[in-house]
Amino acid sequence: MIVRRLIEKQILPFIERKIKNLEINVSNTRKGIKNSLKMLWKKPERGENDGIKESFKMNKEELELCNLVDLSFVSQDYETAMNNAKIPYNDFKKCKAFRHSASCQEVQVFSTLAYDPGMC
Repeated sequence: MIVRRLIEKQILPFIERKIKNLEINVSNTRKGIKNSLKMLWKKPERGENDGIKESFKMNKEELELCNLVDLSFVSQDYETAMNNAKIPYNDFKKCKAFRHSASCQEVQVFSTLAYDPGMC
């Protein structure tokens, strides 16, 4: 009973606030026409093969996106997870960070199946 109350009163509201804040940050940096046009002319931060290196680290935007996708999936907001998993997947694929891109694709597939079981 105490654990259930703790989860309902503390943990779930914290996760929901975190998802909301991450969605705001992502929409400010990655979504929309303005940001899409900006990304077209933006110089790539990484080289084509940087994802292969052992020292590869996600930048802040990618980390926020991955956190948003993971938290959305855990909180069973499959639509948000499915829609946002596409964005870092393409970034990771471009720089050949295959482990990270596979993780995004995996969450995208599971979210799609959970959101729309008729896709099977």
